[in-house]
Amino acid sequence: MKYAVLEGAGSYELSCGIGHISDTAGIGEVGNCVLAGHNGSRHGTYFTNLKTLKEGDVIKLTDKKGNQYFYVAESMKVVGPYDNSVKDQGDAVELTLLTCENSGTMRLVVSCTLFEVKQSQNEKEAAE
Repeated sequence: MKYAVLEGAGSYELSCGIGHISDTAGIGEVGNCVLAGHNGSRHGTYFTNLKTLKEGDVIKLTDKKGNQYFYVAESMKVVGPYDNSVKDQGDAVELTLLTCENSGTMRLVVSCTLFEVKQSQNEKEAAE
């Protein structure tokens, strides 16, 4: 899958791509970066294949500067629609992928941890 990640997870953002839940860590930052997307409704199919991820699968995110962040899927679970624990922040660099499940009555949650960062050439040159 290759989709844009927009800031915010409102109706507009989720109709255009994957939404970053604003009160969570950013991509590659310490804490839990939570990304949400529709999975097949009339609003979008961005996370339709999310349920096919398996433990150990790799998710690559690229930020605006071209840095690449590689996360490994650690676990998958289904939670209630108002379970805000999916946004809990910690001291590790984590990624949570979130979409609807069971006709929208539940939420599918994929928890991932960062294992590699590839800095863009521009970022490498700026650091030198």
